[in-house]
Amino acid sequence: YCPALPRTYQLFHGSCVNVKAVQDVVIIRRTPQQEISAGGIFLIDSEEFLEDIGTVEEAGPGKLSAKGVFIPNDVKKGDLVLFSTGGHQVTKLNGTEFIVTRQNSIMAILNESSSPNS
Repeated sequence: YCPALPRTYQLFHGSCVNVKAVQDVVIIRRTPQQEISAGGIFLIDSEEFLEDIGTVEEAGPGKLSAKGVFIPNDVKKGDLVLFSTGGHQVTKLNGTEFIVTRQNSIMAILNESSSPNS
């Protein structure tokens, strides 16, 4: 059992770890796919059909450019993002799947709007 602290997860062998992203690394929790589409079509639960949309759980502070200039991450905890399908690590903590990637693999920050024209 791990204490209910932010960023604390239990590994598969029982150890508790504190997870903190470094540099431009971003840790994303994939958004669960809906089982039935808005049109009433049953969606297949397959890795092939998973959307690459998720919520940022942790984001590192940023990284230094080749010229030594600090470049902060554009994303922050809680952002809903669209990320690329390749170049990321998939890991499970507390039985939950997380995507570990670099900020340059994030293609967009998605903001919900109240109307289609917003």
